[in-house]
Amino acid sequence: MRSNPLYLSLVVSLVLLASGCASYTPSSAPVPDASAIQLKQANRGVEAGADVYVEEERQKAIFDANLDEAGVIAIQVLAKNKTKRRMLVRPTDMVLTLPNGRAISTAGVNSVVNKVGEDGSVVGAALAFGIIGMLAASSAEEEARTARTEDYKHKAFKEVTLAPGQSGHGFVFFIPPPGTPDFNHATLRVRFVDSDTAKSRSVQLALRDLGFVKAEKKGAEKTEKYDN
Repeated sequence: MRSNPLYLSLVVSLVLLASGCASYTPSSAPVPDASAIQLKQANRGVEAGADVYVEEERQKAIFDANLDEAGVIAIQVLAKNKTKRRMLVRPTDMVLTLPNGRAISTAGVNSVVNKVGEDGSVVGAALAFGIIGMLAASSAEEEARTARTEDYKHKAFKEVTLAPGQSGHGFVFFIPPPGTPDFNHATLRVRFVDSDTAKSRSVQLALRDLGFVKAEKKGAEKTEKYDN
């Protein structure tokens, strides 16, 4: 049976679409060494450090995305227990307080991945290749989203109980809600909870040079850039 050139061309196009419209390869860059973190504070035997990833190059190296453009703030957090007690540290207990006094809780990895999104266009695939193209693009996008989610979870700060002398580190994420005013500095609170007494103590870290800009302003700046 002779092959139909048009059919073969369509098959090749769909394969390329599925493999290229939405892809994510976990970054080969390991989670940075937390000992290099410069900003550190201590409080009654517990210590915390923070490194805010504001540079696009660093964001793309670790997360393969421009998090700033997506309205996501990524912070590498270091927690050390120098007491003689076991201390529980949870990312859900970490809070970012803005200059206007508003406190923001950490965002889950799934929320971050939803903000970052993927490069493929399911709608474009549907227009170009119909229902088959839409299904291929949707499948590729879902695979990319799953890979990104697992990679981000691996790099995220995980709930940990620190024995005396132990430390833990990883990334936490914050997504300021729509309408949040621009801000350049904020305060990160890292909370330590005594595993036996449930009493807690916190470390406050003053973060500078965040350069957060409202999403609507970013959109206007992006449009102006392309218009020019």
